[in-house]
Amino acid sequence: AVGRAQNYDITHPALEYCCIPSIDSQTDWGGYLKGVEVVVHLAARVHQMKEKGMQSLGHYQEVNVRGTRELARASIQADVKR
Repeated sequence: AVGRAQNYDITHPALEYCCIPSIDSQTDWGGYLKGVEVVVHLAARVHQMKEKGMQSLGHYQEVNVRGTRELARASIQADVKR
């Protein structure tokens, strides 16, 4: 049976936060995912109002699609459970 999830305050000492400088298809997640049980991915490229056209679409796809896919792949490889 799976145990109940614990509710932690965001300042709980059992939680560890890290800042990833850039998320895209080239991000090296190696050191960040070691021993991680859960990944909460909230990052996305949004609200770039001055960008126009296909170049802008390419930037969105690089971060939001390929970057997220790379994080998912690396999470599976690192045996992240959730």
